[in-house]
Amino acid sequence: MSKYYITMNTMFLHDVFRVKQWVDYHLKIGVDHFYLYYHGPLSDLKLMWPKEYDILMDYKENGIVTLVEWDVGTVSPWSEHTVGSVGGWGYPYAQKSMINHVCAQFGGDNIWMARLDFDQFYVLKNHKNIKEFLEDMDNKGVLLVHHISDKIANLDTSKIDLKQPKVRTIHKNVPKGLKRRSQQRVFMDFYSVLPRDYEYLEFDLSDFENYDTLIVEGELVNYIFNVQSLIGVLGEHDMIPVEELDSSGAVDCSLNDEIVSFHFNPHRWSERGQSSSIDVKEWKGKESPIVNNRIRELIREN
Repeated sequence: MSKYYITMNTMFLHDVFRVKQWVDYHLKIGVDHFYLYYHGPLSDLKLMWPKEYDILMDYKENGIVTLVEWDVGTVSPWSEHTVGSVGGWGYPYAQKSMINHVCAQFGGDNIWMARLDFDQFYVLKNHKNIKEFLEDMDNKGVLLVHHISDKIANLDTSKIDLKQPKVRTIHKNVPKGLKRRSQQRVFMDFYSVLPRDYEYLEFDLSDFENYDTLIVEGELVNYIFNVQSLIGVLGEHDMIPVEELDSSGAVDCSLNDEIVSFHFNPHRWSERGQSSSIDVKEWKGKESPIVNNRIRELIREN
């Protein structure tokens, strides 16, 4: 008998400051447990983010999180081409191996599993929580929920009091004693030069009540799959060969957006010429953002 009905997993490196609101929100909408893989020594995580390390330890002690030290090395075919970006230091290799490991190591304890990053939040259109949604999928014989649209999102910064901004506390110098030298490069690239509007992204769940959520169409997709049925079908990275399933075994959510993910990290999309903070009055992209506060409704309902 499976221990959990629905769990989530992810690998993280530089964005652990988002973990509390991410875990707390998904607990609210029905997720049972989280498998979190840190791409490096946990001693480095403790040095770089002591507050978040303590939060993770509390989750672990309360049986909410399984924290895995995924220090699998930094050499990969991608490294020489991507040093200086999040894809460097063997990150793609570590992420692909992590996806296989979480299924092999923990798959038997789950019915449904989902992989989602700390800056992404599942939002359901017609269901109160994710268990209700997946129970509907079970009743229909669905084994794979795929092409879950990932929509770029942010809080409406035009309503934020910039005289008293909420910014996270970050180191301004590389902490001493890091085991992995590449962490120094990660620190220099991601922590020491972050602009103020990016730092604001340490929001908490109450901010969904205080500020409107603005949405711009995204391009990424996610999936949730039935582990017991598809563990042997799981493919490389985020790809599951949908053609191996019949029409009743898979549902394409891009057709109705019944479940989507809101992606609260517009900084990642800056290379597209979009603003790193979405301001409804000063939007510079090709599309104007729309207000979608469904995530607020889900927090209230749960």
